[in-house]
Formats: sequence, structure tokens, C-alpha cells
Amino acid sequence: MFASNLPKLIADYLPRHTQSQKPRASLAPHLSFGRHQGPAAHDAKSAAVLLLLFQRNDRWFLPLTVRQPHLPDHGGQISFPGGMLEPGEPSDQGALRETDEEIGVPPSQIQILGRLQQLYLYNSNYRVVPWIGYSQQLPQFTPNDAEVAELLEIPLRAIEVPETIEQMEIHRGRLQLTAPCYRWEQHRIWGATSMIIAEFSAILQAVQVASPD
Repeated sequence: MFASNLPKLIADYLPRHTQSQKPRASLAPHLSFGRHQGPAAHDAKSAAVLLLLFQRNDRWFLPLTVRQPHLPDHGGQISFPGGMLEPGEPSDQGALRETDEEIGVPPSQIQILGRLQQLYLYNSNYRVVPWIGYSQQLPQFTPNDAEVAELLEIPLRAIEVPETIEQMEIHRGRLQLTAPCYRWEQHRIWGATSMIIAEFSAILQAVQVASPD
């Protein structure tokens, strides 16, 4: 059971968080982790995503979206709410704006707790900053049908159990490779999303160890 004050524990821990590459590397598709480390291309686009914690019936959850298959970048894949920043926009504000646009949770309901390390998506050429936020009330999600095919509410326990991690095959033309992924119900969560989850999971383990509970 995660503590009821989990957001405060995370906010207090993040300034001391040692950004080890090991958790992300453990969930990276084979042969690709070095490219996700960067350096980013000189023309890489800036983006941000939000890991939005919320509580229901004393259980903690994160919302993820199944992207519409027709979208040009990562269509059909599972991702956090987020997207490309507008010119001059701070990444935390961009993450909040995109969350509002994609799943209908306004910034006024979200408290930003801190950020994780930047991740470079070499396939789509994005520099992505993941932010962690907390909804102080149960969100009333209204997914944007133009971008979101399905909204998933993932319990944090699902990313803490090793049995949810498995291997999947990916085909890219003639190229075939394997990738670790999180399996939740019928969904497989892989790539950048699973790498960010892996880093977040390491933080959850750290704050649980440090918590007096």
C-alpha cells in the first residue's frame, strides 16, 4: 500500500534524486538505449509529458492514453498525456496544457511535484521532459477523441510487480527486435513510456524505503 502522502514524499525526494540510467536501460528496446541517451539532434523538437497521480478508494493511479492510430508520431502506441511545446513555453506549462487538451484535466487541479530527466526520442526527433503532478481531486476525464483512442487508468501496483514485465517482438520493415514492456490487462506498454515508468518506479521504491510507514 502506497502512503496517503505519496505526493509529498515524491516532491521531497525529487531534488535529491540521483538520475541513474539503469532503470531506463532495463526497459529500453534492445539495441536502442544509446540513442535514447542522446545527444539530441540539433533540430530536435521540445516536448513534455505529465505523470499525473490521482487517488481513488485509497489506491494510486496514473492515466495513460492509447494514441489514435492515424497520428503521425507514435500512432497507436501508449503514452503519457503531453506533446510538443509552443515557442517560448516552459516545459512544465506545456505538460499541463497538453494534459488539459488531451484528457480534460485543467491546470488548476494539478500540483506539479517535480521532473524526471530528459529523454531523447530519436525516431520522432523529440527532446521530452517528463513532469510528475498530482490531482488534488478525482479527475473527471474527458479524452480528446481526435488524439486519444482509449484512456487507461493504471494502478501504481501494476508497475511495481516484476511479473508485469515481459518481452515483445517489434517489426520495422525487415528489422525484427525484442523489447521489454509492461503488460497490463490486454495492453503492452513499451518504448519511451515504459522507460519513463521504470525511472518513476525506482523513485516509488526509494520513497517507500525512506517513509516511516
